[in-house]
Amino acid sequence: TSTPPDSLNPDTQLLLHNIQRNIPEALAFHKSLPGCEPTPLHDLGVMPGIGRVFLKDEGHRLGLKAFKGLGGTFAVHKLKGTGVLKPGDTLTTMTDGNHGVGVAYAAKQGGYKAVICVEPCD
Repeated sequence: TSTPPDSLNPDTQLLLHNIQRNIPEALAFHKSLPGCEPTPLHDLGVMPGIGRVFLKDEGHRLGLKAFKGLGGTFAVHKLKGTGVLKPGDTLTTMTDGNHGVGVAYAAKQGGYKAVICVEPCD
């Protein structure tokens, strides 16, 4: 891994350092989940005014039909590893969709309850 640039403020440097430090663990954790397979990359060809376009289809990873579910599953994994989560605890998150799907999935897999708050669309 590389060191975050010195030109970033110290808080951003710390955040990037923590993200980089967790990458190997996150990859190993997600590879251990059933149904977590590499997602297909589709070449859509060249689009006028844009150029060559690729589509990464994460709509079937873990059976979630959500492309940002991995963040929620890893967050629950990290909390479980710290001992913060106990059997039967309730996980709660505010979401606009995909993150909540990941947290709900992790709750189900870990035997936790989940309350997912979604703000209604106007």
